[in-house]
Amino acid sequence: MENQKAVVVILYGEPGTRKTTIVNAIGYDESVSATTRAKREGEVHGKHYFFVDRETFNPNDFYEFKQFPDTNNMLQTYGTPKLMLRDYILRKEPISVVLEAEGVVEVEKKLREEFGENVIIVKAHTTISNKQTIINSLLAEGYTEDAAWARLNRGDDGQKVRYHKLDIKADCTFDEYTVSHIDEIEEIIGIRSNYKDREALVRAVAQYETLDEFKNDCLFHGSGERIKGKLKGSGYDGMLWTAKTPTVAQNYIGSPGTVIAFRKPCSFEEKIPFSILGYRDMAMVDLVRQMGYELDVTRGKTGVVISYTAKKNGENASLPTHKEIYTYLTDVLGYPKENSLRVKMRYDGEKLNFLPSDYKKNGKLFVFLGASNLKVADIAKAESDLTEVEYHQTGNFKTLEERGYDAVRINDFAQSENWGNVGHVSLGLTSHGLEKMQGSCFCIGAKNFDWGENSMSLRQTSTPEFSFEEIFEESRAYRNQKDMDRIIGIQSDATVGLQLGKRRSI
Repeated sequence: MENQKAVVVILYGEPGTRKTTIVNAIGYDESVSATTRAKREGEVHGKHYFFVDRETFNPNDFYEFKQFPDTNNMLQTYGTPKLMLRDYILRKEPISVVLEAEGVVEVEKKLREEFGENVIIVKAHTTISNKQTIINSLLAEGYTEDAAWARLNRGDDGQKVRYHKLDIKADCTFDEYTVSHIDEIEEIIGIRSNYKDREALVRAVAQYETLDEFKNDCLFHGSGERIKGKLKGSGYDGMLWTAKTPTVAQNYIGSPGTVIAFRKPCSFEEKIPFSILGYRDMAMVDLVRQMGYELDVTRGKTGVVISYTAKKNGENASLPTHKEIYTYLTDVLGYPKENSLRVKMRYDGEKLNFLPSDYKKNGKLFVFLGASNLKVADIAKAESDLTEVEYHQTGNFKTLEERGYDAVRINDFAQSENWGNVGHVSLGLTSHGLEKMQGSCFCIGAKNFDWGENSMSLRQTSTPEFSFEEIFEESRAYRNQKDMDRIIGIQSDATVGLQLGKRRSI
């Protein structure tokens, strides 16, 4: 599906949180703001800002405008001009907008009112944990110390923020989640360009008369991988595998990444400081740093740690004891106080981050409507086990695709921490099926799902991100509106017919 919509990336956050740096990394042209402040040395009108006089600053020409203190602590007006954004949107060219947090809602609302669904809006919140780093950035721009702190503290909610992490919320309906790489923004833009969102799904579900009809016409595909462009079959068998429930599909989103085992220290180990000497991998070094220690590590030729110095709160310090590390994992990250812990980790490109026990990987849930229209080859056996798994029948899949089948039905197994192998039915979409379903595919932000310890959970068909009942109920509002429009249309036709002296069938 060729993208026929404009893309607007809105980056917002506290002053000095590298918004412009991230815009440059994305590579889109940036909307140029207007300001009443004086031009600084080296600045170019129309490139850095549109410099306007206070007397000629017309609020109607801007999607939003605010006043901020300048380097002399004098209030100056800044605004987002409508003209440039409109030009890019009408030409369907991507553009980035850098805003303060207060302006985001206003700009998004006005863009929606003006362009509706013809624009894809991706909002990225930039944050930074060290306030002094922000102050230094503002000082480098020419702010006085007082003016820098005044700008930083304006609207500060006191929440702890993360350096160079982006909280993404795309197109108003894609669930917020934290990313650490620019290409994840590009992935969301690609998804929104090729697939409809949850709101569009609700509208589409209005076509179904009953909840069961809706359920029977759905297929689901869960993924924690990067999606570039359209969905396609795997390189192994050429199939895109789907399930009949979101619970099964979201189970395939996968785990958060790496898991490391950590043993509860024995009584004689509890007070012994942990040692990183002789370690080659960075896992424990990164864990100690995450606990607030500053480490200066020296490695030998083979990569093992041969010496180090440690500080905490600016003071020289011993490394934490085994007990302190265990307590951090259980009391801070929330792992159960057991003899052996399985601790989740994720690499962000620079270091390993040790994750809370309840952390779940972000992913996507693709929802297909139209399963009842597929030509399906059922090759599932009455009984199937792990000694003869059916998803390895790649030759059969290819043959059935050549015969014009849209999908193949097999018995399959999902993985559960509580239940081991959970049997379910999978439908593999061939290239024919994917082509049929592509126009009725929707994407929702989702996380990994696993079944609970209670056996009743195995019958669960909805997840926190997708509930058949909730979506069907929401769709009734659209259906009722359509019914009302149809009735009004019929009544209108009847009135016209009577006025013309004609008999009209109602």
